[in-house]
Amino acid sequence: MRSDLNKIIESSRGIERINLDDHLLSERKIFLEGDIRSENCTDIIKALMLMDGQADKEITLYINSPGGDCESGLAL
Repeated sequence: MRSDLNKIIESSRGIERINLDDHLLSERKIFLEGDIRSENCTDIIKALMLMDGQADKEITLYINSPGGDCESGLAL
């Protein structure tokens, strides 16, 4: 995902621009893009564990991957 994408929100502090990736994470949405590797699966597992401990709301995982490392995929 492009890191230069932003979302404009209105808050108690006025109008703010936040990074789209940060906004999606705050809405409990995670994206797996590209090959499944140990590095990106570890980051996703950490995010899932953090979100799971915060609330009992649904977490959505979007996968756009051609495949990759089987062990990493099984860990996820």
